[in-house]
Amino acid sequence: MPDATTEDQAPGTGDGAVAVAPGGAPGATGTEPQPESSTGGEATLLVWRGDATGGDFVEYRVPFEEGEVVLDVIHRLAATQAPDLAVRWNCKAGKCGSCSAEVNGRPVLQCMARMS
Repeated sequence: MPDATTEDQAPGTGDGAVAVAPGGAPGATGTEPQPESSTGGEATLLVWRGDATGGDFVEYRVPFEEGEVVLDVIHRLAATQAPDLAVRWNCKAGKCGSCSAEVNGRPVLQCMARMS
C-alpha cells in the first residue's frame, strides 16, 4: 500500500472486499460466518489490500466474541495487526451505508452482519 491515506478497495468497486471464514475453514466463501463456539472464536479474514494500480487479498486471523458484528472484528484487525487499514463507517446503526462491503460474496453492512 503506497501510504496510510489510501483506502483499500476491491478492484472495480468503491467498497472493500472482506471474506470471513470462522476458524480458517477452507472454502468458506458463500457461507455466513459462524463462531467456533458459543463464546466466540477466530475468524479468517481475506482483506483486499491495494490501490488503483492493483493489489491482492491478504489473510488475517482475528479473534471474535459471540454477538459482535463484522465491523467490530475489522476494527480489532486494524488495532492489532494492520494499523494502516482504512475502514469507512459512520453511524454503526445500519442507517448510513458507509460501512458496506462484500462479505462472503454478498454485499452487507459491516455494522449489521453478525459474526454468530
